[in-house]
Amino acid sequence: AYRPDEDIVDDDLAKAALSPWGPLPDSACRAMLDLVDMKETDRHVDLGSGDGRVNFWAADSARVEWTLGDDVDAANLKVANQRLAKRHPKPENIDFVQVDLLQDQQNPIWDKIREATVISMYFATPALRLFRPLLEEQLRGQKCKIVTAGYPMPGWNPWQTNVVLGTTLHYYQWGDGWDNQFENDEFEVEEDSLLTDDLILPEKKLHSLQKD
Repeated sequence: AYRPDEDIVDDDLAKAALSPWGPLPDSACRAMLDLVDMKETDRHVDLGSGDGRVNFWAADSARVEWTLGDDVDAANLKVANQRLAKRHPKPENIDFVQVDLLQDQQNPIWDKIREATVISMYFATPALRLFRPLLEEQLRGQKCKIVTAGYPMPGWNPWQTNVVLGTTLHYYQWGDGWDNQFENDEFEVEEDSLLTDDLILPEKKLHSLQKD
């Protein structure tokens, strides 16, 4: 395990407070790729990418068109870029950027996220609660596969789950033909503010339909 440089410890701790980074086991990274059936034609973004291990798996194993890792922590990005610098020649399909997407909703990285066919993340529930409305807004009208590791996205119903070494992977098919509105007490949504064909059906609504 690495330690952040002393001069940026305070900033790093403040930024990471919502969801302190911890590495996914390599077996869980590989299972994540298998769960979404990642292919060479996929475009992948890992939110909160840490040391970049999910991105390296996507680039090396799935050989995706491109994979982008973003993280708010400069120390994490330093480790990821050090790993990348050891590759000769440098892969053209992998990149890392430092950005606080929760604070910068106009950042050009959101354009890459909207282009992605696969989005992965390993956040604790408090961070997922903040990312959820941003993703719902930014991905409106798009279609992609989303995987959260460790914790489910609050209010979303996973299409499939898998448990690897105690880590649960939650797979969501965003924009895959759902035609029902959210029924969720956690977020107040103005009527007609969301398009019905690009929403994930929450678990409570799904159970209601199954009973009918």
